Order: sequence, then structure tokens, then C-alpha cells
Amino acid sequence: MSLRETIERLVAEVSRDPRFRREFRGVEALIELRTIEGEVIYLRVHDGAVEIQDKVEGRPSLTLTASREVFMDLLESRIRGEVAVLTGRLRISGDLGLGERLYRRILRFAKR
Repeated sequence: MSLRETIERLVAEVSRDPRFRREFRGVEALIELRTIEGEVIYLRVHDGAVEIQDKVEGRPSLTLTASREVFMDLLESRIRGEVAVLTGRLRISGDLGLGERLYRRILRFAKR
């Protein structure tokens, strides 16, 4: 499964979860996932819903940069986010609190 397909599956799952919608109610954010191979995926969080966008306007609230392999390792719980950051395999800029909240919530679905 490709990175985009994995993210599409996770977005579909978290979007149906009332706990996610409740936790992120009122949150407006644009997240940019950028691979070192050149792939860019944008996620828009809007009042508890998440959607993938191909084209966006505005500046991301959070940007995550890593290789496709590292993103897949993170989503499949083969590496922890903290380890990826501390070893330089994942770079983060922007709203780190939002990133941590999203990561913890999305990991619950990735483990299923």
C-alpha cells in the first residue's frame, strides 16, 4: 500500500470516529506531509473533520518532512515519533502541540 493510500484509509477511519470529531471540534489546521522523495500530501482539519487536499491556499499549521519509508514506519508503529525526530529522520515545523495530538489519535487507528 502506498503512503497516500495508507493516509486515505486512516483519514476515512478517523473522520467517522465521534471521539476524533469531539476532540478536534473547533480546530482549523492545514497539515503538510512532505516526503524527501518529493511527494506532498495536505490534510485539512476543519471543525473535527479531516480531508485530503491536493491544492491548498495558505500556510500550513504543521509541516512534517521525512522519507516515505519513515512515514510508513510511523503509521505502522515500527518507529515512535519521538525517536524519528530525535534521530533526525523526521523534521517538524509549526504547531507541535497539534502534531502530537493528531499523531496520538491517528496511531490508534493505524494499529487496527
